[in-house]
Amino acid sequence: MTPWFNTPERIAALQATAKAWDGTPFMPNACLRGHGVSCQKLAAGIYVDAGFFPAGTTVPDGPMDWSRAHKQSLIDKFLSTDP
Repeated sequence: MTPWFNTPERIAALQATAKAWDGTPFMPNACLRGHGVSCQKLAAGIYVDAGFFPAGTTVPDGPMDWSRAHKQSLIDKFLSTDP
């Protein structure tokens, strides 16, 4: 599988997008840049803003204690499901 972020333009878009989310406070199951975001939705928000996912892609909400009982991250779980 060829990595999607494999061109200078895509890498620059990823870096600029990640920087734009910098400073967004944590808020459970939120995904609003500059206002609040959860961990799994931060990854999805960056991927959407950088063009990896189509606009409108949403990541399901997740329980805040997920990492205590599961070894798989919520974003890995989302990426591995069929649409």
